[in-house]
Amino acid sequence: MKHDSLFLRLVRGAGAGIAGTFAIQNAMKVQGKLLPATKPPMRQDPADFMLEHAPIDIPEKAVPVAKKVMQLGYGITFGALYGALRKRPHNVMLEGALLGLGTWAAGYLGWLPKAGLLPSPKEQSAAQISGPIATHLVFGLATVGAYSRT
Repeated sequence: MKHDSLFLRLVRGAGAGIAGTFAIQNAMKVQGKLLPATKPPMRQDPADFMLEHAPIDIPEKAVPVAKKVMQLGYGITFGALYGALRKRPHNVMLEGALLGLGTWAAGYLGWLPKAGLLPSPKEQSAAQISGPIATHLVFGLATVGAYSRT
């Protein structure tokens, strides 16, 4: 199998997405402590929402694990998508920033407001918009950085 086969790029991207997920989770913790005004006005935890709408019942004991798996799944998905599109990064900073912004836009401009979990950006403060953008930039940079090292 060639080093740049689609399958290997998807696997590399998924692994890089895991690294990006850990990076964003840490960035969100630090940001929440140091800059609480940047926390988005989420009406409900997205993982809780997804579990409520799951086609199967999740046992209560499994809920914490299921929530973590969903968070990882989101990062894995965007990392794998990146891997599908790129054999090798040409500019880690630019591509990381674009991946982070794209990931932010998919959630914060897309499905989160549509699901009623988050008000539209028009109803949020600049800090509530810029905080998640900053942490998603961390995700994108960490993901593309990790992908470039594989």
